[in-house]
Order: sequence, then C-alpha cells, then structure tokens
Amino acid sequence: MGRRSVQRLKLEVSVREAAGRSALRKLRAQGAVPAVLYGTGVEALSLVIDGRSLERVLRTGANTLLDLRGPKEVKGKLALLKEVQRDPVSQRLLHCDVYAVDAKKKLHVSVPFHFEGRPRGVEQQGGIFETPAMEIDVSCLPFSIPDKISIDVSNLEIGDTIHLRDIELPKDVEALADGSLTVAQVSAPRVEAVAEPEAPAEGEEAAAAATEEGATPAPTEEEAGAAKPAK
Repeated sequence: MGRRSVQRLKLEVSVREAAGRSALRKLRAQGAVPAVLYGTGVEALSLVIDGRSLERVLRTGANTLLDLRGPKEVKGKLALLKEVQRDPVSQRLLHCDVYAVDAKKKLHVSVPFHFEGRPRGVEQQGGIFETPAMEIDVSCLPFSIPDKISIDVSNLEIGDTIHLRDIELPKDVEALADGSLTVAQVSAPRVEAVAEPEAPAEGEEAAAAATEEGATPAPTEEEAGAAKPAK
C-alpha cells in the first residue's frame, strides 16, 4: 500500500475586469474560462484562465498544486482547483474556483483510493468485491498531498475486509475518518431463496392419484348431494 506525491504545475492567469453575462460569453467564445481566486492570504479576485491550460491541469488528476503566474496580485501564489463547472451537454468548461494555500499550513483535502489486483475471493471463490469508500479526507501540508492511495487487494478472500486502520499512510498525512471505516471487502455471493410449491389439499391429492391410475375419482360431498333424486 503506497502513494505518490501530488504533481505541481505552472498556470498562467490574468485578472478579469469585465463582468456580466455578455462579457463571460465573449470570454468563453475565445476559449477562456472565467475563474475566482480565494483562500489563505488573498482577497477574492476574478480571473481568466486559458481553457486548454486548464484542461491540461485537470488531466493530471486530483489535487494538483498550481504555481500561479501572472500579474502581481497572483504571482507566486500556490493554489489548488476546488470546483470546476462544465456545460452538461457539451462538457465545455464554464467556470472554476481556485483556492490559494499556504505551503507551511496544513489543509484538508480528499484523496482517492486506487485498488490494485483482483481479489482471490472473487477469482477463485466467486465472491463479490465491494468498495464502500472510494476516497478519504486527510490533513497534511500542501506538498505532502498524495495524488492517490494505492491498496493491494489481490489477497482478499471471502469474508476479508480492509479497514482504514489497516492502510499505512505517510507520517505527514493524517486521516480524518475513524479507523473502523470499511474501505474494501469481499462478500459471499448472494443466493436467492426458491419458494417451495404449496402442498395440494387432501381431496385434491386423492383425486390426482386416482386420475393417474386411470380410475374415476370419488365424487365430493357436494357432487354426491347434487346427484340424489328429489323425493
């Protein structure tokens, strides 16, 4: 179980003066993405980021550290992307939040789990691999943020469970969830109960047996009463 340090990229930004829907539409038509910078040691500031540069950052994975480049208001700032909005149909970038961080102060971030291998309990025993937790909130310094936490699940058998306390995190990374949190497990296959057919009533059973033997079944009390001649 291991992790790899978060990546760090330079990102050129500029201060956005124009506001309003018309101005934002014009920026997007030019391939730019409106953004806002906020966080530690900065006042909220409207930015413009090149769309292709932003897509490149997003492809590097979660929690990529950004060295901001641009005017004096942002130059030298260290930041993370916090939220990215896309058009639900075209998937074009619409807006993003950029969060300034202090390299010497811990912050809270979510780090995804990466499960490696195929559980033995699935391959050889027909079990079901389940991952109740796909990420974990941690506290650490910006340069210690893992881009993912890798977990080898190949030895898991049916009934085995990996809890958060079983995962070895770096010394400078602290999990913010309880150690009993279930991260992954292999469960036995679910078997659906088959309903048994209802047993026939006593009279129906006798009639069925007589029919199978070729005999005429005895009349029921109602049939016998109906067959008596009227006096």
